[in-house]
Amino acid sequence: MIDAYVLRRLICDLPTNSLNKVFVELHRSVSLHDGNVPYDERVAYVLTTRSGKARFPDDAEFAMALIEKRVYEMRTKNRAYFFSRLENGTSMTAVVNGVKDVVYEKIRLGDYTVEHIMPQTLTEEWRKALGNDWARIHETWLHRLGNLTLTAYNSEMSNKSFVNKAGRSLADLKEEAFGFSSEAHHLFLNEFIAQQETWTENEIKKRAEDLAKRAQGIWKYPETSYQPPRPEVFAYEIVAHRPGFFTNSKPVAFRVRDVEYRTDSWTTIARQVLTLLAKESAEKLHSAAAKSSTIRLALQKTETLMMEEFTPGVFACCHGSVWEKCNVMKQALSEYPNLVVEVVFNNPIEDDDEE
Repeated sequence: MIDAYVLRRLICDLPTNSLNKVFVELHRSVSLHDGNVPYDERVAYVLTTRSGKARFPDDAEFAMALIEKRVYEMRTKNRAYFFSRLENGTSMTAVVNGVKDVVYEKIRLGDYTVEHIMPQTLTEEWRKALGNDWARIHETWLHRLGNLTLTAYNSEMSNKSFVNKAGRSLADLKEEAFGFSSEAHHLFLNEFIAQQETWTENEIKKRAEDLAKRAQGIWKYPETSYQPPRPEVFAYEIVAHRPGFFTNSKPVAFRVRDVEYRTDSWTTIARQVLTLLAKESAEKLHSAAAKSSTIRLALQKTETLMMEEFTPGVFACCHGSVWEKCNVMKQALSEYPNLVVEVVFNNPIEDDDEE
């Protein structure tokens, strides 16, 4: 799971500096959850709920990045690891003659190399094969996964196409078994290529998509049914209470039509509620401002207040005391009788004084 987390992030070009904090805090974060739940389930939950730069890229993001990334330009050791695992498939290692992960060892020693199928320098034969759009295809796909494979430089073979890389063709590659001796086992990474009669953008893209699916199975996105119990919260409808009821309270979110918006700022709540009301019906918000008993919600701007225009001709001030912000929202909601806005708190508010 950690392996998949790090590799997916590498492919998706997410910054590595954020991993320092993730791994320093990972065990502590996992230990905060129910100890009766298997440890790996808790790790999966913690990692897959990370967001932003610390996120665990999902299958869609990972596949897109794999198809588009210039894999050939990865750091040598990372590229060797990536291609060895891609060749080995879902087996973590391939042990031959006591050597752990023989593919990685051969890449490390130079017996296998990561090579381009469509070469870096195009011959006239290649340009004709690629078609009129050959320049764009070459620039786009040259260093991407779909156009890369593993080959061997074998001294037993007089292999001019590998000595003269610029001149090799798809037929050369297939005829000479991608540079491996006749006794060598053909690698999985070469199977699709060996079945093709042409090597155009269509074949490169198809192979990239197939290898991306294979990679999703090797570096799997973790699945877990574990969900920590949600803490008890307390919700109060804005229009059901006097504005003063909310004085000195500390919100954690607000809800509109079963959608919860996380915020601990009354200013943000007031601004977002008025924005939602304007989208719901500008006419109703205009009517509420016309009937408002406070200059903080009005049809004209009061210069002494920090007022914003939420729809043409309707101004509101979302600053000031909690009482003033709640009063503005209550005044605005008076024209929306079927719209319920609740403010959410971690603790109950004492002395409920309902109207």
